Amino acid sequence: MDPQKYNGNIHPDEWISDLQTYFNIKQNLQDLININAVNINIVISLVDSTIKLPTGIDNIEKLRSSEHIPNSLWKIEFGDELATYANNSIKLQHVLSHKFLGIFYCYYDDTSSDYISEYSKSPSTNYTEVSCYNNTDHDYGYWNGDWMFNHSKLENHQGFLKSNDIINLNIKKIYANNEVEFLRSHDIQFTIGNDVFQEVVCHNERLGGNDEWCIELIHEVKIF
Repeated sequence: MDPQKYNGNIHPDEWISDLQTYFNIKQNLQDLININAVNINIVISLVDSTIKLPTGIDNIEKLRSSEHIPNSLWKIEFGDELATYANNSIKLQHVLSHKFLGIFYCYYDDTSSDYISEYSKSPSTNYTEVSCYNNTDHDYGYWNGDWMFNHSKLENHQGFLKSNDIINLNIKKIYANNEVEFLRSHDIQFTIGNDVFQEVVCHNERLGGNDEWCIELIHEVKIF
């Protein structure tokens, strides 16, 4: 079996880890360029030709830092050592933009030239709008990016969030009598420039398949 080419659809760390397994090398990534059968030029040749790499890459670490990270990649952040299913919230951070996913209360309406004291609504579905935010985006209103989660199946989840768990994500609308709504994906798409995106929203309807989210571990951080 040939080694997997890198096409930008997985995290660079996962791809490099797969190469380590394929070439049966040691944990030290630098060992990869010291093995006679494998050198950095061979590894670079496994990167898809449509991905532009800078010049001067002569080791694995430089290659790792220069590789394209997919725009669809999100990172889970939580305060404790483990994200448990018992009243523990998480934050969802977009890896490329470093912004967090959440809902916004009190927004400026360009049509009326006034502030609207309600949660932003999706223009395509009228559900609660979900958006990305950082501390410099707005100087008004209230933004909430604390997501609660529960296992979507009645099975043993071992008490904490782990790779391949199927979960439901919900968020509390503090300024709407603490109403809880769930994060949902759907088939409605919208276009910005030449790019097509699939919208996610929050709702308080019956849960279904579009409300299930799979956790995937693509980069392991050693904490002990």
